[in-house]
Amino acid sequence: MPDSSWHVVVPALASVVPVTIVAVVLVELRSRRTGAGLGTILWRTSLVAYLGALVAVTFFPFVIDLDAPPDSPWRPMMNLDPLSSLHLRSFWLNIVMTVPLGAYLTGRARAGRGETPRRRLRGIVQVGALALLASVSVELLQLALHLSIGGNRATDIDDVIANTAGAVAGALLWRAVLLVVRTPAPRPHPSEPRAPVRASEGARGS
Repeated sequence: MPDSSWHVVVPALASVVPVTIVAVVLVELRSRRTGAGLGTILWRTSLVAYLGALVAVTFFPFVIDLDAPPDSPWRPMMNLDPLSSLHLRSFWLNIVMTVPLGAYLTGRARAGRGETPRRRLRGIVQVGALALLASVSVELLQLALHLSIGGNRATDIDDVIANTAGAVAGALLWRAVLLVVRTPAPRPHPSEPRAPVRASEGARGS
């Protein structure tokens, strides 16, 4: 029998990408209007672009099921056994994907000229907790979407582990970069003070 199911595939190129571009432009214009420095503008626009890329990779291409929701049990759609069916390529890609997230969650080191100082950087444990919460929320949202309107993503505890590990690694790398940038260059040893030249000696030498 022919397949009578109806599906609509929504690609990221036609949905997330245009929205992300508009959001980046709006954030840049607003930042310039408020007098933000170049560093702050780059930080904000790159954050918006990165979040848009995360949404595109995590949820798209999105498959909308126009038929009734499937009556299959939800348990087979989840992998709750850590590292039991590990796919190394996918695991490492998830780690790399969330390394920038750790840097963004850590925060900026300092503000630009004329801007209010930024608050202190978040700690590694705090970044890991935020990344864990965000990853669990995404996985549960993927499950809810699959059981309601569609989607083509499975909920996997390995993704949570990889995403959290990537964010922690990104936070550590970002702190290392800031440490290198903040470290002042060694100053040369001051030379021994020279005795002032008397006026008579200066005139005699000329």
